[in-house]
Amino acid sequence: MQERPIPKSLHVESLVPQAEFVSYNDIIHFIRRYSLTIAASILATLVGVILYISMTQPLYTARTEIIIDPKMPQLLREQTGGISISMDNSQVESQIAVLRSEKIAEAVVGNLKLMDDREFQPSKGGLFRFLMRFIGWPYPVNTAATDLERKRAAIGVFEQGLDVSRVGLSYAIEILFSSNDPDKAARIANAVTEAYVRDQLDSKSQTSRQGSEWLEQRIDQLRQQMNAAAEQVQRYKATHDYRIARTPISRQAELQVPSAPTAGLNNNPVRPNSLTPGVTRHESGLEELESTASTYRRIYESYLQAFTESVQRQSFPVADARVITYATRPLSKSRPKTMLLLAFGVMLGALVGLVASFLRHMQDRSVRLPRHVRDTVSIECLGQVTRFAEPNGLRYAKDVARTFAKHLRSKSIPRTFSPSTTFLDSFDEVSRAPYSAFATSLTAVQTAMRLASRKLPVQCVGITSPFPGDGKTTLSVNLAALFARIGLRVLVVDCDVRKPSLSAKLAPDVDHGLLEVLADSTLSETAKVHAELQSIDLLPLCNVTSAREAFAAIGSENMRKLLVRESESYDIILIDLPALKTDFEALNIIALLDGIVLTVSWGNTSMELLAEVTHMLRTAKAKIMGVVINKVGALSSDAYARQTKSIY
Repeated sequence: MQERPIPKSLHVESLVPQAEFVSYNDIIHFIRRYSLTIAASILATLVGVILYISMTQPLYTARTEIIIDPKMPQLLREQTGGISISMDNSQVESQIAVLRSEKIAEAVVGNLKLMDDREFQPSKGGLFRFLMRFIGWPYPVNTAATDLERKRAAIGVFEQGLDVSRVGLSYAIEILFSSNDPDKAARIANAVTEAYVRDQLDSKSQTSRQGSEWLEQRIDQLRQQMNAAAEQVQRYKATHDYRIARTPISRQAELQVPSAPTAGLNNNPVRPNSLTPGVTRHESGLEELESTASTYRRIYESYLQAFTESVQRQSFPVADARVITYATRPLSKSRPKTMLLLAFGVMLGALVGLVASFLRHMQDRSVRLPRHVRDTVSIECLGQVTRFAEPNGLRYAKDVARTFAKHLRSKSIPRTFSPSTTFLDSFDEVSRAPYSAFATSLTAVQTAMRLASRKLPVQCVGITSPFPGDGKTTLSVNLAALFARIGLRVLVVDCDVRKPSLSAKLAPDVDHGLLEVLADSTLSETAKVHAELQSIDLLPLCNVTSAREAFAAIGSENMRKLLVRESESYDIILIDLPALKTDFEALNIIALLDGIVLTVSWGNTSMELLAEVTHMLRTAKAKIMGVVINKVGALSSDAYARQTKSIY
């Protein structure tokens, strides 16, 4: 076999287009990849929510509404000329503050005797009380608490369950109260409205009473002042004589105006306040006293009328608020909201699961994408191969019957045919399902190898992997079947000394194989086995007594001569090599080959391990054709198969 220089990495970047951006398929693949993590997170959150719902005692909320009359009192409307002044927002908020005040709470607690209610009594502790309530035992009450402490505790519980708010921009106020007992919730809500209305009436009565007391004191003062003024009038009349005839008014006017020359000569101004002729000083004083007495009488009468109205309002008080909706027994619980909590639990669980999955993804150092290979070891990825579909029992039986009938018609059953050896799990995947995702993605790898070999001919190709179980044997036999399907003569050589699974399943009954051929070249033709389903020839490995001796024979000069001799009869020779991390002796065989295809397991092979194995191959002067990512997840491989289907 002629030595041909082959570069360490064949550039086949144009064969398999790779997207460096995040696509919708990547997102869906990410979700499906971590679906168990997300589902477990959602399940754990739902379990926590269900436990919370079952352990939390339900609360029932009763609702009542009152409306505040914005009209002002009648007396104020009369004083303002009949103008109705409406209430502003601050006045409504003031009434809400009154409803939330401790005075109303104390009145309700006292009227309904809530201090004796177990729900409103102080307990030993919140957690202890919660556990006792959950297991159904009556939790103990702190009986050593004083009446004041019990009252303050009841008011505190009452204020926690009370909610007062304004209904929109109206004068209506909504009162809500939550309790463990629906009947109790309705009863307390109605008691709050009754306490508020009663407080309004008491406030008006107290205001009227204070006003009446003030008016009564003022009336007494006015009565004394009015009587004193009347007494002065009577006393004045008794001390003066009014029988002198008075001057007529026309004459008085003439006497008031002096002549012009006199006024000018005397040089004296006219005094309007001086008594005119015919009007005595005694008459003017009497008029002033009578006017004062009349004024006191009018003021006294107005205050007396106001006092009468105040007494009437005190006797018949009318509140500014009235109830428009009375609280009734709620039919369903208000808290906890089961459906809302379950929906929140699902969303929270999904969010936590996505975050956990993203963190796992960031910490994941395994090989999953072709760019991981390029970035880690600067070697091109020949392709991604999906997991093969395991054949079901019915399909397996049909394939066995069809193949056996074919051999019966030809009257020749080859020695290699056996139901247990012909249909061999994944060894015949491309033959059983040529259009499956596995076959399509593997076809892309085969196409990449063919195009690469046109520039630099490659005939003897070894397929290896870092560890056993990465799928190198499955990849080898199916890749050989693909080469045979396009008309090439293919020979597969089993060199996996530790685990010759290919020989055990495709040629279980052979007497001699590779080791015997290396010892005696005349046994080459008789040692080969033809796998009809794959249309390939296999040089099996059998009778291995010592792994060290077997590796020494495979890495000898006889192996090189065998490959040169067989390359004249076959177009391509695929060698199933041992795993490099378990069998370092395989490096001796690698130097005899034209190229090496490294198989790594998707999600299992770490980038560090890939770099280490690649370094081993380069140290051994291996000609690395590329890396194949095997056992790729279903979604990723399906998308990849759609991309590469056109190539095939």
